Amino acid sequence: MNFFLLELFSFLLIPWYLYCTAWIGRELFALSGMTFWEFVQKGEGRVPTATSSRHSRSRRNRAILSLLMETSRDQEETLRLFKRYCYSTSLAFLTFIPSLIPGMWDNWKVFLAWDVALFLAGLVIKAQGRGYREKHRLDPLQEEELEARQRRQNKTFLTKKSLVVYGLVGLFFLGMFVVIATGGGQIFRAQPTQSLGVDPPTMNDVDTMLYAMGFDTEDVSTSYWMYEESKLEQQVAGTTRDERFEFYVYSDDDGSLGAYNAICYDLTRDLEPDQRDAYEEPLPFGGEGFTYTKDGMTYYVLCWENTVVYAYDPEGGVRIGNMLEGLEYFEH
Repeated sequence: MNFFLLELFSFLLIPWYLYCTAWIGRELFALSGMTFWEFVQKGEGRVPTATSSRHSRSRRNRAILSLLMETSRDQEETLRLFKRYCYSTSLAFLTFIPSLIPGMWDNWKVFLAWDVALFLAGLVIKAQGRGYREKHRLDPLQEEELEARQRRQNKTFLTKKSLVVYGLVGLFFLGMFVVIATGGGQIFRAQPTQSLGVDPPTMNDVDTMLYAMGFDTEDVSTSYWMYEESKLEQQVAGTTRDERFEFYVYSDDDGSLGAYNAICYDLTRDLEPDQRDAYEEPLPFGGEGFTYTKDGMTYYVLCWENTVVYAYDPEGGVRIGNMLEGLEYFEH
């Protein structure tokens, strides 16, 4: 089978997924009472520029979610829809995986089956949109008023300048398609990564540490078990009179990152996204950490691979910091 046609099919799946998931974005804006253009204006200067690093993506996602939450009629539903949108749109980037694996180049049947499966997944997402609106009806007057504002703003913002920008974005994707279709995809081979020789702590490590430090773990529940609950595999919590240490293990990195973002947002609901960034920094052995002091307490939220730590102690305390060093979240 002509490999060029398979690449063309893969390339067209990108706008196909954007089309199939557009209803999720519309529902997110509707829950917050905003049009797309109002969201863009409100987020100017508050949403970081997108980059390829995982650390920056998490910041950007938290900033977008924070904007939506500010005026949301149902914050729980907004959080659920936002995660759904992130997962659904990420499928578009899976379309080119066979192109980047040299061993797949001659196995067109696997390549075709992969693309067909992704196409059908897009159909399922699109179909879910109709069922969602039937179960989550907006107030008719509010819906009509939002649509009228969107039409007026489309006429204002869809200028020649914006069309040039869209054209440049289209040329970028076209260039990517040409590179892959002409054989450029073979240059993307797995490169060895440098290992720091450090693994994330285990449940046994934490149990041992809590016992050695005199923390009470009997009948102590964790505070944030509800976040990414479907992916939560292990958890433990320990307390003293004025300290707390909680440890979570998830089935994958997406689960831990989702819980980390949710906990950080819960601790800093009164902060703007760019203000939260000042309290976040990468950890020495990988992952990211958030340290925040308020009301005389210092809070720690750390994410490393599939593990998350939430802890706090009095401002100026050293025991939690020592524990985090002992578990190798921090360097000694």
